[in-house]
Amino acid sequence: MLHAGEIADAGSLRVRRGAGVTIMQLNDGADDDTGQPSRFTVREAEDGYVRIPKTPHAVLQSDQAIDLDELAAQTSCWTEVPNTERTFGLIAKKETDALYLELLGFEERLTLDRVARQGDFSHLPTRAAAISATQILVQKAALDLDIASDEFEALEPRLRDGKPMLQIADSLINGSGLCRRLGDDRSDGKPHIVHLIRETVADSTIWPLLDFLRVDGDGDHAARCQTSCYRCIQRYGNRSYHGLLDWRLGLSYLWALVTRGCSAGLEEKDQSFPETTGWHEGRSPSARPLPGCGRIRLPPRCTPRPSSPR
Repeated sequence: MLHAGEIADAGSLRVRRGAGVTIMQLNDGADDDTGQPSRFTVREAEDGYVRIPKTPHAVLQSDQAIDLDELAAQTSCWTEVPNTERTFGLIAKKETDALYLELLGFEERLTLDRVARQGDFSHLPTRAAAISATQILVQKAALDLDIASDEFEALEPRLRDGKPMLQIADSLINGSGLCRRLGDDRSDGKPHIVHLIRETVADSTIWPLLDFLRVDGDGDHAARCQTSCYRCIQRYGNRSYHGLLDWRLGLSYLWALVTRGCSAGLEEKDQSFPETTGWHEGRSPSARPLPGCGRIRLPPRCTPRPSSPR
């Protein structure tokens, strides 16, 4: 749930700072065979005997909500209460501070707005690029502020009035001031986060490019790491996204945030970017138009990893 903050525009990037957010974490259970969440189904039941160490059996008179699988077990000691079955999902929410990065305009041949989880504006490679960009930015901000990256919560990208938006929030309830610090203006009047994005994609003497392009005794990281690894952007804290993370896609999305008209390798002028070096020769022959529009999308790779959002 978004709460609008103060707006600061930097080219085609709109920064919403000083904003609050209500983060709601939903758990609807495992998906069934049709891909729909199964949710949780319980019935009220009484446990006649609960073993307490060093005491005789105690009796709990109050009813408890028990999962149906537990009630069906042969060793179950539960006594069900009739007509008490309920099905529901779980939700946890918290209020905190957030920072939103909204992309107002981009190269029309790219699908940078297809970051939704489902629906017409869902495209897995583009979603992977936006998630990777958020993870890179969170780790960059943590290094800049000399804090642990888990002080931030990297929220999933979303659409706001049809425009793609990256979201970062403070992990602490009611905020810790970190997102507000990223949104503060520097001496040139631009938010601090805009400078961090430019450093991320253009300065090869510091993280992340220093590590992404590193050639050392272990070999050439860029040649060896096709998507992501623990030497670049994989961390224990983002393990649920490891299948989507791709440092090249993330850098390309960040370029688009701060570079008006960035074509992510479709034009010769973009071939000097680290993440697009060699892409034009190896990818453009397989690009094809999307039905009904002028954008292009690459066919899925044979290997199970995200492809390019171009």
